[in-house]
Amino acid sequence: MLALMGAASSFAALPASASSLQVQTFELVRTTAGPAWFQFHVQGSPSASQPHGFDATIAARVVKGRVVSAASLGAYTFDYDYGVHVQAASHEVSACQPLGGCIVNRVLAYASGVDDSDNGEADAFNRFYIVEEGPASVTFRANGWQLRRVSLSYRYVTDAAADADGIFTGDQGYELFRSATATGGAFGSIATGDPPCSNSTAGIGLSPPRGLGTATLSGGNRSSSLTCPTNIGTPLLTGSAGTRMNWRLTGPVVGDSTFAHVPLFVLDLPRNP
Repeated sequence: MLALMGAASSFAALPASASSLQVQTFELVRTTAGPAWFQFHVQGSPSASQPHGFDATIAARVVKGRVVSAASLGAYTFDYDYGVHVQAASHEVSACQPLGGCIVNRVLAYASGVDDSDNGEADAFNRFYIVEEGPASVTFRANGWQLRRVSLSYRYVTDAAADADGIFTGDQGYELFRSATATGGAFGSIATGDPPCSNSTAGIGLSPPRGLGTATLSGGNRSSSLTCPTNIGTPLLTGSAGTRMNWRLTGPVVGDSTFAHVPLFVLDLPRNP
C-alpha cells in the first residue's frame, strides 16, 4: 500500500523578502526482501526570511543497478507570498505591480507524507527519492527501510515558467499549457509530468475534475500520455532513462492548475542507483 498525504494553508497578506534556499535530498533504500513498511512525514513553515518550499517524491524499483519501474507521487511548490502573474502571447505582467505589489496567497505551513507497506511482492518498490526545498523538518519510522541523506541533482519547470498562457496565483491557476522541457543527468533520470487538469477539493466535498486536452511525456524509454478529463485519477505521467535525455511534456491542455503547478520535474539518478 502506498499513500501520499499533503496540505497547505494560505490567505491574503503583505509582501515579504527573499532569502537563501535550504535543500534536503533523501534516498530511501529497502533492506529486506520480505514485508516492510515506512512512514516519511514532512512539515514546512515558509516565512519572510525563507519564503519558498518545494516537495517532490518518486518511487522506483531498481534491479541490478537499473530502474525497471517508477511512479511519481507529485511535485509541488509553496510560496509564503505570491501575487498575480498573467502570461499571454509571450507577454508577462505582474498584475499588482502598478499598485506597488499585492499578495493573494500566503502559505503559512504545509505538510506531506508518504506511508508505504507491502509483503515483498516481486514488483515492490525498493527505492524512494525525495526532494525538499525550504524550511522543512522530517520524521521517519520504518521496518525494512533505511533513510539516507544523499546529494541528488534535479530540476523542475513551474507552470508560470513553461510555454503556457494563463493567470497564476501561487497554488492556484488557470492556463493553456503547451510544453515544458528539461534535461536529465549523465547516468540517467526519472521524469514526471503533471498537466493542468486539477481534481483538487473546493469547499466541502470533492470538486469535479477540470481540464481538456492530451499531455504526452517523452524523452525516456517510452512515451506516455493522459487525456483530461478522461484519465483524471490515474497516476501522474512518469518516465525513466538510463542515459542523458532531453525530457519534454507537451499538450495542448487547458484547465485548472490548482495544486498541479509543476508540469515537469526531472530527477537525476545517481551513478549506482
